[in-house]
Amino acid sequence: MRSTSFLFGATRSSRHLAAGGSGHQQAGMTLVEVMVASVVFAMVMLATITAMRTFATSYERIVAAGAEANVLREVSHFLRDSLRNAVDESSNFHGDKRELIWLAPLDRAGSAGGLQHMRLRRQGNELVLSFAPYDLERPQSEEPQWGSFVTDYPLIRDVQQFELAYKMDANSEWVGTTTQTSSSGNQTDQVPWEIRISIETSSSVWPPILVHPDGVVVER
Repeated sequence: MRSTSFLFGATRSSRHLAAGGSGHQQAGMTLVEVMVASVVFAMVMLATITAMRTFATSYERIVAAGAEANVLREVSHFLRDSLRNAVDESSNFHGDKRELIWLAPLDRAGSAGGLQHMRLRRQGNELVLSFAPYDLERPQSEEPQWGSFVTDYPLIRDVQQFELAYKMDANSEWVGTTTQTSSSGNQTDQVPWEIRISIETSSSVWPPILVHPDGVVVER
């Protein structure tokens, strides 16, 4: 009887295992769960890509602003230094709203150096600086030989507006020319007391560059 009961119990256990095993069921993800997970993943990826694009755009703007700030600093320093040392001679100085010509010593700019005529003006969308060597024997009625040694140098690109103004003395108003009319009716240029240079590019409006020429006298 004992062996019969043992066999009978073993038979029942085998049937129970065949029917359901331990009683735990292993099920995979349903189609709805897969779709929800895909949507969440897509939203996370979209947010990540958007953040990366925003970062790249911000970085490019910061780099561009830094580059423009460097140009502003270098151009302002050069113009202030050169105009401050402009030779105090009416025959070698002329300015109006669009162009400024002066004579000043120049350390080095390509092959140009020493005493140089310089001309600042706008050409197209560029602010251009021209050079001409000083020639003591050149008649005052003749134009300096612009570009004979150094080609025109673009100081600033993408210029939208460029304007010059002058104060002939400390108490006068800003005017658009350095040409003055004497009491006898003669017109001559005069080195102004102060020069204002206004520049606007497509990305920013520069602070005005203000220069007081020192009235340098050159001994010949």
